[in-house]
Amino acid sequence: MDTAGEEIVAGGDKNAKRKQLLDLNEDEKVEHLETMTQYKSYAKIGLLSFSILLQVIATCLLFVERIAFNKQAYSKSHKYDIAIGVLVIVIIVVNIFTSAFGLTADCCATPLDTVSMEEGSGH
Repeated sequence: MDTAGEEIVAGGDKNAKRKQLLDLNEDEKVEHLETMTQYKSYAKIGLLSFSILLQVIATCLLFVERIAFNKQAYSKSHKYDIAIGVLVIVIIVVNIFTSAFGLTADCCATPLDTVSMEEGSGH
């Protein structure tokens, strides 16, 4: 009977140790998520900047393509059209990745915007 009682106590100690380890793991996960939030903001800003840059390049290519078309350089115009199509596909993929990071208002809000949102007064 004593051995069964000792096993229960030993089992209880093991469960307590497991609970402590799980609590420590949860604390580490929370800390890890807090540090990842900072990098997630950098990733969002980087992807948005890259998307805007690609859009500017595609716009410039549209102008160059129009000039080539007016000069009746149809083979160059066709190559520009293909390049523009590829850029549009890349822009769409970058925008999908950006939306996967979940762009929120608090990511890009200024401190004054945050204060006014907390007060409920709006902008």
